[in-house]
Amino acid sequence: QWPAFTPPRWPEIRPALTARPTQLRNLAMRTLAGPTQRIVAAGRAEVRAIGAAWTRLIAVPPADATAAALRQHDRTAFNRLAIGDKAAWIERGDVDQLGAIIEAGSARFPDVTAQIWDRLEERYAALNFIRMAGTAADYARKPTVDDPIATGVDMDAAERAAEKGLERHKERTEITDAVEQAVQGITTIVALTCELDMASAFTLLTTGEVPA
Repeated sequence: QWPAFTPPRWPEIRPALTARPTQLRNLAMRTLAGPTQRIVAAGRAEVRAIGAAWTRLIAVPPADATAAALRQHDRTAFNRLAIGDKAAWIERGDVDQLGAIIEAGSARFPDVTAQIWDRLEERYAALNFIRMAGTAADYARKPTVDDPIATGVDMDAAERAAEKGLERHKERTEITDAVEQAVQGITTIVALTCELDMASAFTLLTTGEVPA
């Protein structure tokens, strides 16, 4: 729950129009420091929660000897591909194949760009979400005229649903970006108004101490 930001009332601001910098700094400390500190604390807590959630989503389960051998095989095959084929492989690989690459780390594949690696993590996170949440059973393949006895899981449908869930994760990140920009904006205003450098203005807002 984000804390409500209550702007200072006009009677509190009006004297500042002709005040000296020291008075302005005291006013900023009284009216803005507390709300800013609460916003920063909430933002930091949200960043930690987002990071922990993402770490869980891209975690690769421990492997037994058989799984470890399969993962090494997948990594070797992936490493031999041209970069365009690597990108295509990421789009068709299953959760275990993608996990094999994630486990090795991006440094193992220097030709894989940051953009391609991000897509690898996004798709693995979606498939891993399906595995962890056990939602695959909710997307059973439906019989059609071309396949009247269809069985198994419609993984495309399950993955689309999982990707929609991951959109909420991205929205949380966008909120923290907005909080960061808001704090930087408040700091800039305080710095200009109170004749402070940015570091001192930030100290005033986040510690409640008025710089000399």
